[in-house]
Amino acid sequence: MKEPLWQREADAVPEAAEPSPAVAETQGDYLSAGPPEAPARGEKKQKKQSKAGARIFYWVMFALPLAQFLLCYVAVNFNSILLAFKETFVVRDAQGVQYVSEFVGFDTIWRFLSVELTSKVYTVAVKNSVIYLVFSIAVVIPVGLIFSYYIFKKYRFAEFYRVFLFLPSVICSLIMVIFYSYLVDLSIPEFWQMLTGTRPEGLLTTKATAFGALVFFSFWFSFGPSSLVYVNAMSQIDPSVLEAAELDGAVGLRQFRSVVLPMIFPSITSYIIICVAQVAVNQLNGFSFYGTGASDYEAQTLGYNLFAVLQGAEQNRSYSIAAAGGIVLTLIVAPLTFLVRWLLEKFGPSED
Repeated sequence: MKEPLWQREADAVPEAAEPSPAVAETQGDYLSAGPPEAPARGEKKQKKQSKAGARIFYWVMFALPLAQFLLCYVAVNFNSILLAFKETFVVRDAQGVQYVSEFVGFDTIWRFLSVELTSKVYTVAVKNSVIYLVFSIAVVIPVGLIFSYYIFKKYRFAEFYRVFLFLPSVICSLIMVIFYSYLVDLSIPEFWQMLTGTRPEGLLTTKATAFGALVFFSFWFSFGPSSLVYVNAMSQIDPSVLEAAELDGAVGLRQFRSVVLPMIFPSITSYIIICVAQVAVNQLNGFSFYGTGASDYEAQTLGYNLFAVLQGAEQNRSYSIAAAGGIVLTLIVAPLTFLVRWLLEKFGPSED
């Protein structure tokens, strides 16, 4: 008798092979273990607490500089900011002379831009401020780096240079101003008279040399501290890096240019940023030398002008102009500072 078709198909299906003992043991362990357990509720709570603690720590640390900015800048300068939008008028009545301030919108700021900033006093001040900024970056920084590297390598008289460069910062600035005034206005003309028989005017009292004398004094006075900052930055370089560079033949100026300079570039960046940020407030000690008369010798800067204006503010009521000038210069210098920082970080040399 012929077998049915379904019976032949059933006989053709091969029987499944029995798993090996090792596989069977593994399958049994998996089945007995069951599905993976979900994280315990305590672990979830602990993770949430750690994240909350991190957020609290972040906001506490962020609150410190924010509070300092609000208290030491906004609160202190709040009235100055309001003065930029006010104008002071003289009112004479039976009680005498009174000064009344009224809000005038942006009129004071516009007057500073259209009248004050285009005057000869401010034109000379802008020129002098830019010149000193370029001088600081192009001369003060390179010379300071060279002297710092000389001290860092402990060449001959390195310790003497370290003390000599830092000495002007230890002595009171007013004493240094008096000493420098006697030097350039009395000693140098006297010495020149001994040589040539003619006595020139003092460097600080001659219009052609007054600003140059201020620049040299500021360079001399600030040269030491900046150099010591560079020396400290160089001291943080791993000696093994310098030894490896010397084995590769990088010694002297080549080591300075290829190894030391890239590794201390963050310190150089900080100094350049500070120079740019201070371009509108640096007065080069002009008030210590001249009082309010630096403009007579064309030795004024932007910072000096704002400071000198306030000295006669009770007579000419120039508080509003000074406040408007501060806001305008801040709006110009602040973006420039951030731009310089971005350019230095993007295109400056790196340790790699």
